Amino acid sequence: TILSANMRIGKAWIDLGRMDRIQPGMEFEVTSPLTGDAKGRIKVSSIEDNRAECIIVSLVDKYDPLIQDDPIANAVFDSSREAIAVLLGNGFGSFSREDMRIKLAEVGVRVADKVSNESDYLILGTPFFDEETGDVVPWDSMDAYKLAKSMSVTVLPFRDTMSWLGL
Repeated sequence: TILSANMRIGKAWIDLGRMDRIQPGMEFEVTSPLTGDAKGRIKVSSIEDNRAECIIVSLVDKYDPLIQDDPIANAVFDSSREAIAVLLGNGFGSFSREDMRIKLAEVGVRVADKVSNESDYLILGTPFFDEETGDVVPWDSMDAYKLAKSMSVTVLPFRDTMSWLGL
């Protein structure tokens, strides 16, 4: 729902945030809680843990502004769906693969064994090394990485994942 809206500056704040897997650029339709009729559209511009700031993209009736407790909807977004991550790498700093699985589960992210159309994130750990040459194997030469990129799965370096987890 809308937490607050300021029509003068064209912004609204909603009760969904990073913990709900909201992303900048997502759009929501705002409806009337009484009739269910469309009131306007908002677009997420910045995110905090439990709320997001949005730009008011459109308004159906200037005499029926967006207000607190107006419901929002997005046809493809489901905040109750469990996020799915795949781990790729030869380790994750001082954490093992199982440690990462536990840490991600604590924030509602399930770890899958391979990238699929259900995957939300590919988390990159310590790179693999070629045993013959000792060189780092580039991520873009790995099948899981290529598949994730082709499916528009969000690729997160380990350091970004750790700050996301608050560690």
